[in-house]
Amino acid sequence: MNSLCALCAEPRELRSSHVIPEFLYSEIYDEVHRFRVISTLTDDRPRLMQKGLREPLLCEECESHLSAPERYASLVLSGQIPIASSRTGNLIEVTGLDYAKFRLFGLSILWRAHIAKSQFFAAVDLGPHAQELRRMVRDSDPGAPEKYGFFLSPLTMEGESTKGLIVEPTKSRLGDNRCYRFVFGGIVWAFVVSSRSAPTLFERAFINREGRMLMLVSELQDTTFVLEAMQRALNKSPPMRSNKPRERTPPCCALRRRSSAR
Repeated sequence: MNSLCALCAEPRELRSSHVIPEFLYSEIYDEVHRFRVISTLTDDRPRLMQKGLREPLLCEECESHLSAPERYASLVLSGQIPIASSRTGNLIEVTGLDYAKFRLFGLSILWRAHIAKSQFFAAVDLGPHAQELRRMVRDSDPGAPEKYGFFLSPLTMEGESTKGLIVEPTKSRLGDNRCYRFVFGGIVWAFVVSSRSAPTLFERAFINREGRMLMLVSELQDTTFVLEAMQRALNKSPPMRSNKPRERTPPCCALRRRSSAR
């Protein structure tokens, strides 16, 4: 039975679409390719899954349409595409990004979180901005840097990456602007959704048309909204059954720190 595709609005057979792309879950799977979903927004019991969160949203053609920016982002975030960067203290300057692909990758996740029915993404409500974001994603239009701009903050724990952490998106305020915060790929992604301009300090951090972006490294212990989500999930989470002894894990789906290569 066909349903309307959320992107092209045509009656099509829908695929099981990811909101957060599958490659970003690779760090949280256990030894039998499972992870635990823990909702901190409802009283639902934790559940095990073997694929990243998915639901019928897009047709096959629209899935393919989003694959190019997703593929590009996966290569950048995994280090397979070399990107120039320099660090001064906790501030990282990144250059050489593909402006259109990187912007569309971020914006597509924000838009998909809005249309998703899963409680995991319940905090994301774009209101009147949803249709314009849909148009931008559909037409491969990255827009101006300040239009639904987003900035990134690599998240570390005792100096190590937190790639094994995905947290339910949260809503906050940035001056007079609404801001949605996601955590995936070891990074806090903060999207400014407003008709007003973001504070200049933050606009300077947005990726610009030359592919330059500024990022501020944050320690997990100093990132209150992530710690609060983790604590709520820990309070709900029974130990995962396994033949191996395991530490009780924080959400999101889970936090796993892989051993360093020897």
